[in-house]
Amino acid sequence: MLRSLLAPTLVLSAAGLAAALVLPLPQPAAVSLPAGIALAALLLMPAVVRSEFSAPAVLRHSAAWSGVAGVCAALAVGAVVTKGAIIAAAVATALVVLAGAALWWLLERNAQAGMHWRFSTVLLLASSAPLWAAPLAELHAPLATLVACASPLSLLGVLMDHDYLRTAFFYQHSALGALSYRYPSAGVFAGAYAAVATALWAIALRPKTGTENRQ
Repeated sequence: MLRSLLAPTLVLSAAGLAAALVLPLPQPAAVSLPAGIALAALLLMPAVVRSEFSAPAVLRHSAAWSGVAGVCAALAVGAVVTKGAIIAAAVATALVVLAGAALWWLLERNAQAGMHWRFSTVLLLASSAPLWAAPLAELHAPLATLVACASPLSLLGVLMDHDYLRTAFFYQHSALGALSYRYPSAGVFAGAYAAVATALWAIALRPKTGTENRQ
């Protein structure tokens, strides 16, 4: 397992190091570093979770890869955030990658045509929800909290104690900046992601039925 993780780990570490060196960000903007590392880790998923693996091997590789992503995120933000935020960046990044790995394996396991595009589309839609779904929140105010929490960026922001939706970019490009919404507490948010990841893995690792095996 370690050998198969070595090459993507080096790529991810290089990406994190480059981001930390090239983007000397102040503490609030440092949320973008673990977000970028989580995205890179998910895009590298095919190199880590392969179709020839057994179900237990898939879970072990995914858990290890999530840990690698978390460590890389912690190292990337280490120079610009507090100690608590470093731990939060690691935990949030690992949870996002672990949940994403389960989704990837669900598509891989079921041999869905065009699964790479489907995975990328789901990832893009979830991450950009505060932009494209904000008009829905304008029409129905209670949806604002749901839209704000839909993006994995929100988990990173909450755990790192930074409301990224109140930054200048989102004020200019999303209606959420002018709406009232509430994030769940850090513990509840992290627990929800852990529950989603667990549920996805439970589905992904469920033995195939005879009908599925014949397809």
